[in-house]
Amino acid sequence: MRLHGPFFVGVNICFQNHSSKRFIPMKIQYKTY
Repeated sequence: MRLHGPFFVGVNICFQNHSSKRFIPMKIQYKTY
């Protein structure tokens, strides 16, 4: 699950809307990486 570029940001927003808050912390960690 390693995406580069602005696409990752868009995917994160989509996942947040589709998934529960459980994905929020995971995304934050990935964004930092």
